[in-house]
Amino acid sequence: MSERPEPASESPTDRRRSYWGAIRTRKEEILSVREEITRHRGPLAAAIDRTGDVLAHPVFFTAMLGAHVGWVVANAGWIPGLRPWDPYPFMLLATIASAEAPFIALLILMRQNRDRRIDELREEVALQVDLHVEREATQALRMLARIEEKLGLEPEDREDLGRMTDELDSRHLMKDIEERLEEAEGAPPAPAEK
Repeated sequence: MSERPEPASESPTDRRRSYWGAIRTRKEEILSVREEITRHRGPLAAAIDRTGDVLAHPVFFTAMLGAHVGWVVANAGWIPGLRPWDPYPFMLLATIASAEAPFIALLILMRQNRDRRIDELREEVALQVDLHVEREATQALRMLARIEEKLGLEPEDREDLGRMTDELDSRHLMKDIEERLEEAEGAPPAPAEK
């Protein structure tokens, strides 16, 4: 049987780096929902993402604004020697803008829909982690209560301990929240405070 080497003593700085490195690693594992979905997306989803990135960029807005202003200036007759190809009321510009608007809106909606699905997955993962942590905390409280009992110590508030060591019924909790939301939606609005 081989003996494990003694770990070299770490300085407080090394321990802090190690601690924050572990936190960063866990954070990257938890927050990789978007990356995981992006990695498995199809070509259409990839195209929508790229287009959404372009449409959401301030440079795109500035370019579109510049193109429209340039079109109006060029067709308003303000540039000597340039014959307007779309005179006022700029019907060709209006037609182009009207044709591109629904496509841009649809692309934005598709991107938002995908982002919403990612957020839902992230929330579901967070909920599952929270429920797991709650189960572990309940188990730890039960173990502490058994240790306390074996040592012959009397807890200060037995009723609180009993409530804390009960299993969380997530279905009951969800139903209770739904009922409260329904009550709030059906209730008349609260009077405004003066």
